[in-house]
Amino acid sequence: MEETPFEQVRVTGGYNTFDFAYHLAPGESLTTPPFYAGYTDGGIGGASRLLHRFERTEILPDSSGLRTRPILYNSWYATRFNVNMANQEALAREAASLGVERFVIDNGWFGERNSDRAGLGDWFVNSQKFPLGLNRLRKNSH
Repeated sequence: MEETPFEQVRVTGGYNTFDFAYHLAPGESLTTPPFYAGYTDGGIGGASRLLHRFERTEILPDSSGLRTRPILYNSWYATRFNVNMANQEALAREAASLGVERFVIDNGWFGERNSDRAGLGDWFVNSQKFPLGLNRLRKNSH
């Protein structure tokens, strides 16, 4: 969505001719994904709330967006790249004592992920940080 220098509002959605082309053979067809748009005069906050309400009630299957989500704890903010079995077990125990239902080790557990400059997307458990793997954490979480 944009306003032109001539104060015209232009809305573009879905596939378009300026940066997409899909060639079809005779008799072929293409089904495009749905396109949703909305309007509010409530600013970015109002737009965000409108979109989230629409997603919860219309997009997610079986009204799953209306269910209360489990309480989640993300350990990244406590340990950053200094993540290891001992501190994750301690954090998981503390989180569970507070009623947390889902514990997430978000980053730093894999590959050579010791900084923002290495290892992103290397989904192999770092054996120095977790010499016994991650299953011990999962098994102790029940």
